Amino acid sequence: EALLEGFVDLEDVHEFLERFLIFGLDLLVLLAE
Repeated sequence: EALLEGFVDLEDVHEFLERFLIFGLDLLVLLAE
């Protein structure tokens, strides 16, 4: 994990993934209607 932190901020990656998942779920809901 220490190696990864040298390249990217894990907090930023985690936040990006959360937003991506939420966006994806919203998109699925819209398509399902």
